[in-house]
Amino acid sequence: MTGIRIYLAGPFTSPDWRDRVMEEAPMHSYVDPRNNEQAACVTVTRDDLIAGVEGTDMTFLYFPDGSQDTGACIEAGVAFGKRRFITLVNENKFQHPLVSGIAKRHFTSLDAGILYLQNLKSLEQAEEFAAAYKTIDDLARQVTAERNGK
Repeated sequence: MTGIRIYLAGPFTSPDWRDRVMEEAPMHSYVDPRNNEQAACVTVTRDDLIAGVEGTDMTFLYFPDGSQDTGACIEAGVAFGKRRFITLVNENKFQHPLVSGIAKRHFTSLDAGILYLQNLKSLEQAEEFAAAYKTIDDLARQVTAERNGK
């Protein structure tokens, strides 16, 4: 399996969350905007980001708590406009309905988003649903185990 080609949209952090996603869900291939060599030129960067989103099957959109990353919003808009599959991970308390509304899958922690990518084998409807429901089941088991002190 070659996995799904995924664009990693979100703020640059240190350490960067993208490294963790790629390390913990290595079955997919990723487009990482940090690898944009033309970052000094806004127009070229914009065009490269648009091309990056267009060249993938999915956009994994991450907003850590406190983040309102404008670049990620642009990437999300491109993904939505191009009818790309969007997985949203928004750790902010306020979940904006317009951002949530464009996502096919929506999680409130990076751990949950990574677990979903680990379960995901295909974006074909039946397999994607299976991955989504397996993720929900896995998360429920984790919560139960935490409550039971395991």
